[in-house]
Amino acid sequence: MNPANIENGKLVIARNFNIDPDDVIETDETIYFVVTTTSDDVELTNDTLEFTITNDDVSLVEFDSFGATVTEGTGSNDTIFFNVVANAPVTGTVEISVDGTTSATNFDDYTVNFADNDEVVFNQNPGITSKSFYVVVKGDAISESTETVVITLSNPSNAVQLGEKTTYTLVIKDDENPVV
Repeated sequence: MNPANIENGKLVIARNFNIDPDDVIETDETIYFVVTTTSDDVELTNDTLEFTITNDDVSLVEFDSFGATVTEGTGSNDTIFFNVVANAPVTGTVEISVDGTTSATNFDDYTVNFADNDEVVFNQNPGITSKSFYVVVKGDAISESTETVVITLSNPSNAVQLGEKTTYTLVIKDDENPVV
C-alpha cells in the first residue's frame, strides 16, 4: 500500500483495502497498519491498527466408518484399526473418547491406544488428513453376551467441524456363546 500524506489542517485520512474471498481452510489472519510520521510537531498516541480476518472455511472431521464387528477369540487378541479423517488439510483438534454406553469392560475385554478425551490434532502443514487408532479385543474362554465399544468424537476447534460419522461402534461377538 502506498504511503498517505495528510494535508495541513486535516485530522483524518481514509484508506480502503479489499479482502479477496477464498475457500482455503486456514487459521485467522491479522493485518497491522502502522502510522508513522516524519514531523517533529506530531505526536502519535495510537500508531497501530490491528485488523483480523476471520476464516469462514471449515474442514469436516469424522471416523472413516460407523464401526465394525469382530468375533472374540479364545486366548488370542484381535486388533481393529480405524481412522479419524478430515476432508481437507486443516489445523485444529477434536476430542476422542470411549462413550459411556460401552458395554464391554476396558482392560478385561478391550484396550485402546488413546486416553479418554485425548485430542486428535490435525496440522495443515504438511496436510495430514488421517489419524489411525486401534482397539485390541482380548480373547477369553468366558461365555458372555455380545458387547460393544462405542467411541465418539467431540469438541472441534479452529476450522474443524464434525462430520456425520462422529460415533464408531465396535461390536464384539462372543465365540463361546454365538448369537443365533
